[in-house]
Amino acid sequence: MSYANEFQNREMETRDPKLLIVVTKEHLEKYPEQRELLAKYYDKRADAPLDDSIRTSVKHLGYVHTPLFITNVPELGDVVIEGRQRRRAALEAGLAEVPVIFHTNDDKVNALLEASSNLARRQNTPAESAHVYQKLLQTGMSQQEIAQFVGVTPAAISYCLSVGEMPKIVHKYIEEGKLSPTAALALKKTYGKKAQKGSGKTTQYDDAEIKAALESMEEDARQAGGSKIKGDRVKQASNSKAGFAEGLTRKEWEALYEDSTTPDDYKALIGVFLNKISVATAVANESENLGSWLRKITPQPKPKKVKEPKVKGSKKDKEPVVDTKSEADLKSLFV
Repeated sequence: MSYANEFQNREMETRDPKLLIVVTKEHLEKYPEQRELLAKYYDKRADAPLDDSIRTSVKHLGYVHTPLFITNVPELGDVVIEGRQRRRAALEAGLAEVPVIFHTNDDKVNALLEASSNLARRQNTPAESAHVYQKLLQTGMSQQEIAQFVGVTPAAISYCLSVGEMPKIVHKYIEEGKLSPTAALALKKTYGKKAQKGSGKTTQYDDAEIKAALESMEEDARQAGGSKIKGDRVKQASNSKAGFAEGLTRKEWEALYEDSTTPDDYKALIGVFLNKISVATAVANESENLGSWLRKITPQPKPKKVKEPKVKGSKKDKEPVVDTKSEADLKSLFV
């Protein structure tokens, strides 16, 4: 898939960074009547602290070497689509101009430019990636097209979107390393409910219920000597019939297999479950927790019942003869 034609309208220029607009959370709150428009150009990194490496680079070099991407929005002005941190660094350094690439305002182009920049960062959390994927979906792209553009599987896109819909406390637990990816998906299966039509979401949650469950499971994990809530903890903490291993779809398992944050030993067992690697390979590479995890993710065959043939009795059958031989007589048969 090629997007070359999408970027034919670009021009290189220089602009005064003071005249460039970066949409922040403050704008969303201050102008609620324009929230829908502003949200199209908002990225939460605009509210993040300035990266020290960018600040140092711009300050020592005395210029911004990577162009910012901007577009003109009649209702707002010249808006920064990609390069929000570089623009802030330029303001701090007192630069009079920065290099920019100007392109006509197009939702798809804007979303692709933002995605190419944001998804290149390795420290992206699933929730942050979900924000970018959601913008791409709103332009009409399918999950398959997004997966090809980003270079991941459609299942990985689905996983991030699922996490993105969850309450902020779930995002916090994931970012702090307290919640494993498997547990996050188990939360969806256990506590998620089908969202109302028109809400823009597929799943909705009770924030208070999720918070109470996470705090309880975190305490249980701490007492057990662990630091991370895992999927089996979610299953144990709920009375719901929603299962864990048996409750996940193949796409969700694929997402966990692709996720770089999934522990290697668990990934090896998922590989067995998905028939990507053999049990022997899994045992050779990762032996920790092998027995318990293998039982969780590998379906165990149920023993088959052997049916005894039915023998129809005859009305003429005689009554069984009772053997009156003594124990000594029986033993003599084996001599």
